[in-house]
Amino acid sequence: MKKGICRGCNDGEEKILVNAHFKLCDKCNRDRLKEKQIVPKKKYHYVRKATGEKELFLEIWEERADADGNHRCKYCDRLLGEEPLANYFSHRRAKSLGKKLRLNKDNIDLVCLDCHDEHEFQKKKE
Repeated sequence: MKKGICRGCNDGEEKILVNAHFKLCDKCNRDRLKEKQIVPKKKYHYVRKATGEKELFLEIWEERADADGNHRCKYCDRLLGEEPLANYFSHRRAKSLGKKLRLNKDNIDLVCLDCHDEHEFQKKKE
């Protein structure tokens, strides 16, 4: 940051200039932006497109709990935990093969992370 005399304050004191073009200190630069109603640029925030999977996964999570309220892996019978993580839901047939496969409950299994990785990589090798 550059030091200099702020054109907005005109008090003759040397300050840190946050706007080198207009030679303004932080306070004066904020006042300038408020006057012109210029909103400082925000960092880009990526918003995911809603696919409907989240709602479907929550439905499946509720439906497939056992009598004790636990969820188990289809392959190794391991307990999955308290929260439904996206990695616990595995598509039998790849969702890229069709839109209907993405949101078909019969195409989705509850699996642990290890089994999910094992079955996904096995499918890719074939």
